Amino acid sequence: MSVFLPMMMEHLFNTPVALHPSKAEMICAALSGRLNITSLENASTRLDARALEDLALMGRKNLAFTNERVLDLEARRPSGGAQPQVSDVEGRPYDVVGRIAIIRIWGTLTRTWGVGPYSGSTGYDGIQTQILYAQTDRAVDKIWLDINSGGGAVNGLFDLQQMIYSLSARFGGKPIFAMAADYAYSAAFALMVAADRLFVPRTGGVGSVGCVAMVADLSKAMEEDGIKVTIVRSPDRKFRNNPIEGPDEKSLAHLQSQIDETTQIFQERVAECLDIPKSVVSETEGLDYMGRHAKAIGFVNEVMSEQQAWAQLEELTL
Repeated sequence: MSVFLPMMMEHLFNTPVALHPSKAEMICAALSGRLNITSLENASTRLDARALEDLALMGRKNLAFTNERVLDLEARRPSGGAQPQVSDVEGRPYDVVGRIAIIRIWGTLTRTWGVGPYSGSTGYDGIQTQILYAQTDRAVDKIWLDINSGGGAVNGLFDLQQMIYSLSARFGGKPIFAMAADYAYSAAFALMVAADRLFVPRTGGVGSVGCVAMVADLSKAMEEDGIKVTIVRSPDRKFRNNPIEGPDEKSLAHLQSQIDETTQIFQERVAECLDIPKSVVSETEGLDYMGRHAKAIGFVNEVMSEQQAWAQLEELTL
């Protein structure tokens, strides 16, 4: 984890991110020991050190569950007509079952993380590599996005979404089905809506269209450790939003404007991909929705299990 800590800090703190609120809290909790985070506050709640420890434990259990899911995924796939799995040993950056490329979008999403989910994260660079490869792969007719993510970084998100959207069957590409199993929130939902057909199970969740910023203030911790840092700047607003000094009101206002602007882009892109009015998206106010409610809003096409959605993709005639 120490190797990736600076990268995670850069991607997720003091910058707009597209994360489900619970995911943002869990990330802070997971890093609390490394960063000496003793509390987490928002407009309505405050988590103390004990609550952060409990959240971190829950996060570790979720990661263990995700790793187990990698091992048993193929066992739970419908077997009707499926061909033997084609693995990356043959040069492909994804698995292929029955001429369907399986692209996994799991965990925290970051701009760069390589091909394939690992250590609880997936990189936009890896997703792009797999999508582009699958579109030209003669062994692949269709693409399945297997999504289980609470979102992640904004950087690189909308460029990747636009690419997936432009390569979908809407514009002559290979059909892309996206399954939220069990959830696709915020940045993950932004990627999901770029697909041709969207599915969620009855108790699964999608949505959370909006952005947040986790502002780290390490000034008190550094003071207690006897560390004093003097910052010399020009002009006066340069490097004001930093964890060493803590944010001031102008820095927070500037960050709020960036979050608002990014959310506007997010809402517009979701509305375009789903072909629904932007007002419908904005009226959700960043909330997430389960099964039938998600369908009623227009956030998914169907409410069904993974097996049922997979069967629809298998049966799709090109």
